[in-house]
Formats: sequence, C-alpha cells, structure tokens
Amino acid sequence: MKRKTSTLAVVFDSFDVVPNNQIEILENTQTPTGVPKLIAKVRLQTLEETNQNKRYYSKAIGDEIVESLRPKAISRSLFQEIDHPSPSGDDATIKRRAITVSLQNCGSLIRDIYREGNEIIGEIETLSGFLGPDLYNTIMYDKADVGFSLRMFGKVEMNESTGLATVSKPIRAITYDSVTNPSHKTAKILQFLPENMGDFIGSNEQHMNLLNESAINIDDLNIVDPYESVYDYLDRMVQEAFSQIGPIRFKF
Repeated sequence: MKRKTSTLAVVFDSFDVVPNNQIEILENTQTPTGVPKLIAKVRLQTLEETNQNKRYYSKAIGDEIVESLRPKAISRSLFQEIDHPSPSGDDATIKRRAITVSLQNCGSLIRDIYREGNEIIGEIETLSGFLGPDLYNTIMYDKADVGFSLRMFGKVEMNESTGLATVSKPIRAITYDSVTNPSHKTAKILQFLPENMGDFIGSNEQHMNLLNESAINIDDLNIVDPYESVYDYLDRMVQEAFSQIGPIRFKF
C-alpha cells in the first residue's frame, strides 16, 4: 500500500538552468540616463515531468500559476529577486519574509507570462535600478547561464514509498526568482502549515492580503496609511515629485 502525506507550505522550487544561448533577447536598449536594459524571453518552468527536486507540476497547476501571476505581470508589478531570500529571525518574521518580495534585492520584473505546451514562458525586463544593471551585465557581457525558481505557497502531496511529491491545490504563486545556481540545494520547503492556512497567516486581515497579491517589502517606505498599497504609495510619490517641479523656461 502506497502511503501518502500532504502539507501546506511555502516552496522554493528550482528548475533547469536556462543556457545563455537560449535566452531570446527581444530588446537591448538603455534609459535616457544611459542605464542598459534588456527584455528577454525565457523558459521559467517545465511542466508534467518530475523535476530535479522530485516534485511534479501538472499543466493544470501550471495554468493556475500563470492565471494568478499574469495580471501582476501585465501591470508591471511582478518583480523578481536575485536568488531566494534566506529568512531568519522568529517564526513570524521568517514566514513574512518568505512570501515577501524585497524590491532592493530585485534585478528584473516579469512583464508577461504564459504557457506554451508544457513550458511556462516569461518575458523578463531588467530594472534600471536596484540589481537590474548587475543582471544585465551577467547576461549580456558575462554570457552566464541564468536559472529561474518558483516561490509559492501550496499543497505538496508526498508519496513516501517513491519519494516523489505532487503539487496540488490550493496554490498561490508569489514570483519566479532569478537564481545564480539553480540546483536541488537551493530548493526547499518551509513547512509552516502542518494543518491549515490559518496557522500560517493568522486571522489578521493584513496578513490575509499577503497571499492575495505579491507583497513588496515596505519596511523602508514611509507609508502612514496601513491600508494604502505599495503601488498606490509609489504612484503618489511620483505624482508628488512631479508636482514640485516648477515651470521650465527654455532659452533659444
């Protein structure tokens, strides 16, 4: 008799590295201030095969991932950290960091995501700030291979007799991080949820929102209103900055 166990957890799951010559450069440009930027098409994940971490993702689960992440990608709010975070501290701090995207550690954003056959494809764009220039140089000048690794909250069903695990619903994808050394060593499961989702996020409404959208680390932002989203905050900051610019007179 095959024995199966299941757990709700935050999963950091690495997939095959994308060789540099398989990174399809769609656009290589620079900002008005001269910062180099690139847009590239890459394979983020392969479905319906047992990956190197002995976990299996069906096309149905892949579609769930795409469906949950694509609105964020289209709205240019699906950021990618360079390497997975390594949470430390008390249990609550570790949990929160695991499902939070820290903007200062990001090198790119995913501007579109979709499935082609058994592959999840992403169009990534390097950022003009933070770690974006470093990622650009790594790809364009160092010609290095780059990996992408899924960070998600979901249910993992383990077949103890084979050691294989199947990812199933409920699932909430957080992002695909860019990883410099994608291997089984960088893949791990943070088993915060031995029983139910409530044990992970608690009953606090603000914690509930963490799984409804990709969270961004806002500890260093001066957000007075706790109900103001980081995106509204950033938009407000931009508007306020431009409103302080007086009329500019050009002399010919």
